[in-house]
Amino acid sequence: MFFRASLFLFGVLLAAGFTPTTVEAATFTLLSPQVVALDGSIDLGDCDRWKATVGASANTVVLNSPGGRIGQGNCISRFIAARGMKTFVQGRCASICFVLFAAGATKQACKAAKIGVHRPSDPATKQENSDPYFLQSILEYTDRYGVPRAIQERLSETPAKDMYWLNEADLASMNVRPC
Repeated sequence: MFFRASLFLFGVLLAAGFTPTTVEAATFTLLSPQVVALDGSIDLGDCDRWKATVGASANTVVLNSPGGRIGQGNCISRFIAARGMKTFVQGRCASICFVLFAAGATKQACKAAKIGVHRPSDPATKQENSDPYFLQSILEYTDRYGVPRAIQERLSETPAKDMYWLNEADLASMNVRPC
């Protein structure tokens, strides 16, 4: 009976235009005892999974993420900062991933790296989040990690649907070393 009811409900949702989506959480891979890679969108539960994956000797994180959940990203960034980890970007690190990058004791970005900032969006609607708490939270973390005011202003001014990609001068202002 439960199975039939579930099937019926699923059919009603499909008829109403609901389309199921798969949420892909970030993956955490130990590349060596000292290096962990974070790849993919940061989603619910990722901070706990991060803490469970990262070994005691890990001191470097390789970031490749389009962003994701603000609370989870802030939690991971606190861990990175508390451990004095190095952050490294070879590919793309945008949105909340930028906060993780900024948390690094030392930061390194390769020439082809794309590191971007923008105002927060609601993960459910993908629209700009109108709750000022989320932007304020991100700005508090970027301030904590020594992000220059000019980059914080770009973050505050860039709509959620757009992305401000940091240039060489921006990276230099954050003491980011090249690969």
